[in-house]
Amino acid sequence: MKVTIGVKHVKDTISFESDQSEQDIQNIIESAIKDEKAINLTDKNNRKIFIMADSFAYAIIGDTPTHTVGFNAF
Repeated sequence: MKVTIGVKHVKDTISFESDQSEQDIQNIIESAIKDEKAINLTDKNNRKIFIMADSFAYAIIGDTPTHTVGFNAF
């Protein structure tokens, strides 16, 4: 699952691949914001990503659909 996170007052985003499900990631983010704690996620290489909940701006969760380019045979 591809995850992109925006941080307040920071131009660049944090992007990584995770084995966690979309619902798990959403629950972790929502819980951390509600409890005012750090958002703690893990990427595919088992690296930890910590983001303070008060610095969190947005998240895009999900794989990008592939688009075919070119001409199709009719």
